[in-house]
Amino acid sequence: MKRIVILLAIMLAISYAFTTTRNEVTIGAGDQLASIPVDMYWKNSLYQCLYMQNELGIVSGTIQSITFYNSFTSNLPNKSTRIWLGTTPNTSLAGGWIPSTQLQLVWDGNVSYPSGQNQIQIAFQTPYSYPGGNLVMMVQRPMDANYYAETDLFFAQAGEIGRSLKAQSDNTTYNPAIPPTSFSISDMFPKTTFTYDGSLIEHDLAALSITGSNIPTMDSSSDYVIVVRNNGLLPQADYTIKLMKTGGIELGSVAGTLIESNQEVSFTIPWSPAQIETSMLYGKVFLDGDQVPANDTSPGINIAVQAPGTVGITVGTGTENARIPVDMNWSRSLFQTVYLASEIGATGLITGLMFYNTFEEDLPAKRTMIWLA
Repeated sequence: MKRIVILLAIMLAISYAFTTTRNEVTIGAGDQLASIPVDMYWKNSLYQCLYMQNELGIVSGTIQSITFYNSFTSNLPNKSTRIWLGTTPNTSLAGGWIPSTQLQLVWDGNVSYPSGQNQIQIAFQTPYSYPGGNLVMMVQRPMDANYYAETDLFFAQAGEIGRSLKAQSDNTTYNPAIPPTSFSISDMFPKTTFTYDGSLIEHDLAALSITGSNIPTMDSSSDYVIVVRNNGLLPQADYTIKLMKTGGIELGSVAGTLIESNQEVSFTIPWSPAQIETSMLYGKVFLDGDQVPANDTSPGINIAVQAPGTVGITVGTGTENARIPVDMNWSRSLFQTVYLASEIGATGLITGLMFYNTFEEDLPAKRTMIWLA
């Protein structure tokens, strides 16, 4: 029967152990197999666990990479994976998730999980300045088009109950910022190796995101909000945030304000397009002496500048993911919805539509038909 959680004992050890070397620490004996921290038997999963400070054996330092230990039947290259780290005084997660908004995103990209037994090392895009305390890790397997073998597992071990949380689904897409209310509480956590150095990152500002209109109008001002986070240990006040577009073209800038360690601040930059075009906008933060330049640039948003007099109306917040209005998981689909007059708030000739996708695959030239009434 599908959806059976497999947990295999492979050693007789009763308790887990941790070992350290000069630049890395391995936590866990790996005497069992479990579908954590990512569950390939489901199309998407969300997992969170704790590593105690006495297990880490690090007073403070910069965590640069993480290693998991898999035992897979399937060969799964380039699977989307996201990892967050943070600290907490909690010794149990029985009270529920710590949302990703309270953690630092250290990896957002593809990871290869080969068949057989392997060490899966992930060098962080943004190293984590660990100030001491219990470490919390969140790992997301974003929604995939497929699920794989129930024997795609990781070496793991048992701790105290409340050590970890997990949710998995083929249909519900999880939002790490607003974790699901339905989840399992467990004592299981993966055998994990952290690579670190003893130095601390004092100066690191990251451009986390940009939001604003995807359909700005030519010669009309539109506001774009760029969120900056201070990942360093020291407060910063002398820096600049810029609105950029494809090709490294600067569209506007603002001076930074005081931002404390681990604080996030939003900056608004207006932009009036001078021509009709399609492009990508992104935010970038400039700080002299930034020790992690890889996170200075935010993810981008695609824009299509409209002709003067054209009104762009966006209905919906897009806080959830769903396979609508076209379902690429099936060979054909049909969808119908209603946009209320109160949501549109205008009358006139509708000349185009824009949807907002998040796809794992590039799907060019797919036939689509749209009717309005």
